[in-house]
Amino acid sequence: MNLREFASNNAQVMSQITQKDKSLEKLPKVLGITWNPTSDHLQIACRPKLLENITKRSVASTLASIYDPLEWMLPLLHKAKAFLKSLWKEGYDWDTPISQVHNDSWKRICSDMDGFTKTLPRCLCAKNTSSVLIAFADVSTEAIATSVYLRTGTEQTSLSREANYHL
Repeated sequence: MNLREFASNNAQVMSQITQKDKSLEKLPKVLGITWNPTSDHLQIACRPKLLENITKRSVASTLASIYDPLEWMLPLLHKAKAFLKSLWKEGYDWDTPISQVHNDSWKRICSDMDGFTKTLPRCLCAKNTSSVLIAFADVSTEAIATSVYLRTGTEQTSLSREANYHL
């Protein structure tokens, strides 16, 4: 197997890789997520496809087409998943067109999700610091929510920074 399409944010590392083995992409992907090696940031985006004939199958297909392997977009997708659940509860068949009220709701949900982008640093920790993860969780009848804070700082200082990403 010939490993190829290498990318790195370190120029010294990239100088050691032959041209034919380097990635041609300016913004390569890591686990399917866009990575900017220059700024060392990851970018996620949501662009749901809105089909003309909206059925339970097309709603499920749209949700399945949104690639989110690390589940960073779960807060954004919650309304869409709850909407699909409501279609199940109301007994829609897979290919039966949904009512106009549901149709309007789905279009509004897709409109809210469309064009969403979020850029996150690939590395949150500063060098030579201690780190502590602090997690909180809550649950309702519709969803589970968690919030994780990363507290970093040195023993000598009381300085800390928190990274909290709510999408």
